[in-house]
Parts: sequence; C-alpha cells; structure tokens
Amino acid sequence: MTRPFATGPLPANHTFSVTLSPGGFSGTKGVAMAAAGTNLFSFYAANFSGNPRYYVRNGTNAQERVDPVFAPNANATFNFSATRLSNNVHRIVISSGTNTFVTNATLGSVIDRAVFFHTNSANSSDTNNLYFNEPRITQPGTNGGGTASLLEPTLEVALTTARTLTAAFEPEPATAIAPADSLDTHAELLSLKDRIAVAGGVAALAATQSRVNPELSIAATRDRGAYGESYQQTLTVGVRVPFGAGPRQDARVAAARAEAVELEAQMALERARVASEVEAAHARTDAARTQLAAAERRAQLARESRGFFDTSFRLGESDLPTRLRIETEAADAERQAVRARIELAAAISGWRQALGLLPQ
Repeated sequence: MTRPFATGPLPANHTFSVTLSPGGFSGTKGVAMAAAGTNLFSFYAANFSGNPRYYVRNGTNAQERVDPVFAPNANATFNFSATRLSNNVHRIVISSGTNTFVTNATLGSVIDRAVFFHTNSANSSDTNNLYFNEPRITQPGTNGGGTASLLEPTLEVALTTARTLTAAFEPEPATAIAPADSLDTHAELLSLKDRIAVAGGVAALAATQSRVNPELSIAATRDRGAYGESYQQTLTVGVRVPFGAGPRQDARVAAARAEAVELEAQMALERARVASEVEAAHARTDAARTQLAAAERRAQLARESRGFFDTSFRLGESDLPTRLRIETEAADAERQAVRARIELAAAISGWRQALGLLPQ
C-alpha cells in the first residue's frame, strides 16, 4: 500500500511520522520510505531461518538487525519518523516504549512517499496483520501536532466538506398554513380548477338557452319529367323555428352538467391525493430530523470516545488494534451523521415539492 506525500518530495526540516504494529513474525511486514517507486529505507519485522527479528535496510545495502534494541514482541507498537535534514540526508527515529533506534541515513534521493508492505505470510489471522495509524507530515515547530499531509484526502476533510455542503437546507414550509388553504394554489390543481370553471360556464349557458337555435336549410334540385324534355332547376328554402325545449336541448344541458360534476369529483380526488402526499412528506421530514439528531449524538459520543482512547493509547494503556477500531467507529458515526443531514435536506425538498413550492 503506497501513500504519496501531498508535498511531493519531503521538504527540508519536515518530518513524516506513523505509528505501526507489525504483529506476529509470519512473513515480512513493515514500512519503507521511497521515491519514484524505489525503496530507500525500510523498517520491518521478519522471521528468517526461524529467528524472529526486526531489521532496517538502507537502499540496497545489507539489512541490519535492530533486535539488540527491540526484543521480538508480537504486541509491540512502534513510532516511526523520518526527518529530512539536508539534501538526501534523513534522520530516522524508531521508538517503542523506552527503547529508541536513531540513525542519520544518506539515501539515494529525497523521500516522497511511504510504502506499507506485508509479504510472504502463511498466517492471515488478525494478530499477524500489519497495522498502521496516523501517517502525517509535520512542519518545524508543530511539535508533532501537524495535520495529515498525504495526497489522498483524509476522511475528516471529506466529512468537513460534506457538512459544509449540507449545512444550508432549503427553508421548511410554513407549518401555520393549513393544507386546505395552501392547496388552492397548488400547481397540479390549477389546470383542473380552470377546467371546472369552464365546464361550469358551459353548463350555465346551456341551462340559460331554453330552446335550441333556429335552423335554416337550403336545397337545390335539377330534374326533368321525361326523356327529351329540358331540365328544370328548383331551389328550396326551409326555416325551422323551435317554440320550446326539446330532447336535443335537454341532452346538451345534461352533458354539460355531467362534465362539470365529473371534473368536480376528480378535483376532490386530486385534492385528497395531494393532501396525503403532503402529510406523508411532512412525516418523512420529522423522521429524518429525529434520525439526524440521533446520528449527531452518536457522532459526538464517538468523537469523545476517540479522544479518550487516543489519550489511553499515547499513555500505553491501549493497543493499536483497539485504537484503530475506535477510529473506524468514529469515522462510521461521522459518515452516518453526514448521510442523515443529506436525507433531511432531501426530505425537506420533497415536502416543499409536495406543496407545489419552487426550490430555493
């Protein structure tokens, strides 16, 4: 696993540091300082010919045993740091408990990445894994308190960005407005409301007209009485004036009134559907708000636990796997809180859409 530095080559007087636990001695496990794919300095645990030991290697030089300083211990935790002094000279410090290994190593280049490796292992159990935590680059004068400076964005940065994106929600609809009042101007009901007005006008007009309209008919004919006679042109004009309401007029009035009644019934159904959607969207918003409160509370407790275990780990009262587990739980709690914020924003947006409001 390779972690390039965001700074590129390590700047002068800057320090790369990491905490790691090689675990058991099955295989070769450790960390290497590298540049452009070439390992320049390595620290690792290995078991050669049945002898578990810790080793360091400067470039292609022969490996050097450091077991006189560090006795083999599957539960050991190491603080590894590399500080660039000048040009290609790096000060390597490896410490565990009260024991420390220090060397000023002249490397083939300036380191620009960290490589964590675990090879040739016949044991895949958790106790034989390589664990590392808090890889970071610190500047002079930060006393080791600098922030992580790797190319890959850390989870904390990603979560901070997500909080910024979801901090400003759309304003919630005014809860004081009753649904019956707000639905009169709902976009989905306006066209149906206009159709009802038109159908009512047609029905009123049909009821006002008590009889059908007068009819004028014109007919032209051309015929002859026998063969050989000339054709006769005939023009017929007819006028039909109704003196009262007839079946045709009654059918027109009934059809107009039926259409108006049908549209009013459809309007009632649509109003009930929209009102139920608004109520459901409101309920989803309340549930999302409750979920957000629980997620934020969990994230707060996880942050507090992370602080407690961080102090415990630095005092040597907690092991590295426990520290990593707490970090994972805290990161998961933060992700859940961000997801809950996004879901609440989506619920508020759906509530506004159900009310027919425009986005803001």
